[in-house]
Amino acid sequence: MVCGDENIRRCVPILSGWLADHMENVNIHCIKVNRCAICVARRDQLGLLPKRPYDERNHAAYEPLWEASQDET
Repeated sequence: MVCGDENIRRCVPILSGWLADHMENVNIHCIKVNRCAICVARRDQLGLLPKRPYDERNHAAYEPLWEASQDET
């Protein structure tokens, strides 16, 4: 590849992508619109840069709740 400084460099392109659209992420992962699937940020804090990182969700704690909801139906 010829770079901006006109030197030729060997490059290995890596194609990656990320969902930048929250609503698309909601539709694909079937999550609630007003909740983050990764952290425990409150609804009014979504989209803001926190002073310290939010705690991550403990998905193991949701398993008994999910199983209980499946037993009710």
